[in-house]
Amino acid sequence: MKVKLEYIVIVILVLALLWLFLSPAHPEPQTPPPSLAAHDAEKPELVLFYANWCGHCKELNRRWGELEQHINAIGGNVAATKIESNNPEMKQHMIKGFPTLRLFPKGRQQTDVYIEYQGEREPESIAEFVREYVTQPH
Repeated sequence: MKVKLEYIVIVILVLALLWLFLSPAHPEPQTPPPSLAAHDAEKPELVLFYANWCGHCKELNRRWGELEQHINAIGGNVAATKIESNNPEMKQHMIKGFPTLRLFPKGRQQTDVYIEYQGEREPESIAEFVREYVTQPH
């Protein structure tokens, strides 16, 4: 079967025109990803490092609001942040698995000082971990 050169050129032109008209003229502005450096070091911060493809992350992400309510009930003025796997800051933290939860202490000068959570992935258990940290003298 012999394909004429004219047909190939027409197909390429049609594909190029489709790409031109269907691609956005002005990409939507992107909000910068969350960053520990931008957060207030005057209070402890619980950070969830997660990946959208991870099933455990999806479940924890789904229950994040519940976890925030538990943390707010502690009254220890603790920040809660989520950082997605495609965030450039992820490399700096050398995350090896998902989800990873780390509690960064109040008054931190650098982001390599933290306590990594090792317990159950339930909001109540995570909140208890935060409560124990907040109630201990530092």
